[in-house]
Amino acid sequence: MGFDIYGMNPVVKEGSVKPERPNDSVDIYEDKEGAWSKYFELLGKYEDENPGIYFRANVWSWRPIVEFLVEHMDFLDEDETNDLSYNNGGIINSEKANRIAERIFDLDNIDAINQWVQHKKLAILMLDKESCSICEGTGVRDVQPMLADLEPYTKADKSGYKCNGCDGEGMKEPFAANYPFSRDRIVEFGIFAKESGGFQIC
Repeated sequence: MGFDIYGMNPVVKEGSVKPERPNDSVDIYEDKEGAWSKYFELLGKYEDENPGIYFRANVWSWRPIVEFLVEHMDFLDEDETNDLSYNNGGIINSEKANRIAERIFDLDNIDAINQWVQHKKLAILMLDKESCSICEGTGVRDVQPMLADLEPYTKADKSGYKCNGCDGEGMKEPFAANYPFSRDRIVEFGIFAKESGGFQIC
């Protein structure tokens, strides 16, 4: 699952041409001529040339960006901040998209984004490990899961299969550790917002 954020009136560089989509009659899985792979290669280059067209983040990397925006963009109203957390078509208009970009760049210039990221990472490091929910903290799975080939494993007189959720330890990193806080991704989103002409979260 991910978030696809589309610029509503993006800046397109002069001479930059969007590639033509192949005919839908060409099966993407049986494309012996490579029309689809070529199309996606050219589309990626087109979007790289014009960063206001499209910004994508998976559910893990989007949440830290949203957290940063909610904490620092006090000009967004309640509906707009709520829309950031759902991929249901919420819209941020051009004026506010520009303000988002300006504030991100201003904060980055004084190293505030990097400091915020380091603070978040430190807070996660200080969290205790959690009991593995897959093996109920034993480190041992009773049943071999489908599409897996786990090694036989015994721990504390319990035998079964080495848990792949915690590598047999019974404890694993806290759930919050799944979220990658990154200064670069926040700045990348600022560049997108600046060039987007307003954006829609899909």
